[in-house]
Amino acid sequence: MVEFKQTYYSGDNTINLSDLPQADNALMWYTALLPFFGVIFELYAASKYLGILLWAVIIVMRIIVCRQDCKKLIKMGMWRSPSITPAVFFPVVYMFQRSKALRRTPTVGIVAVLCMFFAIASNGFTAALTYGDDDYIDLVKEYYTSYILDLPQEENYVADPTRTVDALLNLYCTSNSGGNLPQPVEYEYEKEGSKRYVTALMTKGGEDISVTFLLDYDGYYYNGMYVESATVNDKEMSEDELDEFLKEAFMVDISELESSE
Repeated sequence: MVEFKQTYYSGDNTINLSDLPQADNALMWYTALLPFFGVIFELYAASKYLGILLWAVIIVMRIIVCRQDCKKLIKMGMWRSPSITPAVFFPVVYMFQRSKALRRTPTVGIVAVLCMFFAIASNGFTAALTYGDDDYIDLVKEYYTSYILDLPQEENYVADPTRTVDALLNLYCTSNSGGNLPQPVEYEYEKEGSKRYVTALMTKGGEDISVTFLLDYDGYYYNGMYVESATVNDKEMSEDELDEFLKEAFMVDISELESSE
């Protein structure tokens, strides 16, 4: 096989272009995509402190990579000055300056802007700032009962994996109702200091039932909920009554679960 090399001729001198220093965009693509991957890594940041650590590492890593890239360009004689630009502290700005200095299209900078806005709009801290009463209520209604962290420990019973909390509560109210369909379950949200409560209000067989959930939410990560209290006709359930209610409303016999598969 004959290998051809791209060359540049200048008088009697011949230069192999492959021998010239090259400035690739690998580090810049890494820097541009880091915020996007940060949103994915948030799935493993199970507290606000881990979330702060995650985003702090991403911010610092982006600055370090830009600084190293600028240092490399200076060494190759491809940067416009012999000193590292302060723009490395603002990676998106640095990417556009770099594209201009190397006379390249600003594609990587545009992608970096899109990833940055996606990360800002999607991270857990931004979500917490935009939460209203209905959002906290949905954390109870729309999650499965495996998120109830203090269900009774029964050998043959497990949290129902097939329906959400809201679906199970409405099913509980309609079971054995004698054909009289009650009103759908209603919810109220309340905050006391740093604690957040959601109360489910329902009726069954002419009795008024309320269940108050304490959210395990630190303003960034939702870990689940605890049953703070439950009442029947404004009378608080005993511990045994509460366990029986939770078992009947939210749990299923393992044998029934296996037979339905």
